[in-house]
Amino acid sequence: MPTEKSSSSSTRSSWTYTQNDVDTLREQIEQNEAGKRRWLLLLLLLTAAALVGALILLSTSYALYSSSEAEKTRLTNENAALKTQLAKTEKDLNVYSEKEKQQNEAVAKARESIDKMLSSALGGSNVSAFARLVYESPNRCVEVDKIPPSSLFHNWKAQNETGGTDVYTLVGGKIKDKWVIYSNLIARP
Repeated sequence: MPTEKSSSSSTRSSWTYTQNDVDTLREQIEQNEAGKRRWLLLLLLLTAAALVGALILLSTSYALYSSSEAEKTRLTNENAALKTQLAKTEKDLNVYSEKEKQQNEAVAKARESIDKMLSSALGGSNVSAFARLVYESPNRCVEVDKIPPSSLFHNWKAQNETGGTDVYTLVGGKIKDKWVIYSNLIARP
């Protein structure tokens, strides 16, 4: 039996630890755990920094998005206002163009009538009708190519639409190297 004890004690001695061994093992375990805690703390700090960075990036992106949406809305409203203004301006231009066309037609018609009557008026006949026609023209004047006779420039009586008599005076002059005959209504009884 003694042999059994000795084999048992030899087995125990190979597994027997001293206090130094236990302290060394404890220090190694504590160092390992401290290292793990440092890595976990570092990982926590990196995660927190990434989260803060993500929040900053998200808020910046939202601010840019909000700003661009506001700018888009402003530009859309401005575009609509400009389109409305353009439509109004085009309408006004069309009205003005139509009026100008009608006025040019009236001037051309009056000019044609005046040209027909000018030759007879310069000859001394039908001067009163010529005076009324010049007065009713848009500028109340007519340009002529040569100096009109001085006998043309005095008062002329012409019948009006109501049956009365209007008195016109013809006045001549030279403006920018062009001879002009003006007609003024001086009396309407």
